[in-house]
Amino acid sequence: MKKNILPISLELLDKEKKEDLHKLSPFFKQGGVLAGGTALMFQLGHRRSYDFDIFFPFSIPGKFLRKVSEIFGRNFQVLMDNSDNLTFSTPKGTKVTLVYFPFPRLYPLLENDFLAVSSWKDIASDKAYAIGRRPQYRDYIDLFFILKKRFSLKQTIKDAEKKFGGEFSEKLFLSQLSYLKDVKDFSIEFLKEKVNLEELEKFF
Repeated sequence: MKKNILPISLELLDKEKKEDLHKLSPFFKQGGVLAGGTALMFQLGHRRSYDFDIFFPFSIPGKFLRKVSEIFGRNFQVLMDNSDNLTFSTPKGTKVTLVYFPFPRLYPLLENDFLAVSSWKDIASDKAYAIGRRPQYRDYIDLFFILKKRFSLKQTIKDAEKKFGGEFSEKLFLSQLSYLKDVKDFSIEFLKEKVNLEELEKFF
């Protein structure tokens, strides 16, 4: 798959998170890809995101925990550790999740000299998948900005079906998308345009 140079800066991160991200570079060299809200923030600049979700196409090996210890020393906190998910908090308080993601990337990665980032087009289908399962308010916010400014709902569904196969239900996704009453309006730090729950309901 063709790879593109990452066309964004890391200035949306504070100094400590930027330092932590650089320290995580060995995991990107081993096939990890930054995805989720922070990867989308780098490309859309729509809301603040603080966590690093790094996807791998293979189960998380035990040596990854040892590598985390080498990088951050003893003062990190393990929050979850199994073959699907290694989640920890760095000494500076950054939450990092190394997760097994057995689904293909449909679009070229974005890269710089130490980092690989999932394209916002791939993140669109990831968000559709998440909303169809255990949706969170930020997932709706992210998809709102993607659909409003960048992508079509039809293409998002098509990509989700191609990527996730039978694990993605268009019917369930659309029902969740049109029913937001159970979704709590959590505080979001917007970087540009602000949107509230009522606006989301009208849009979807």
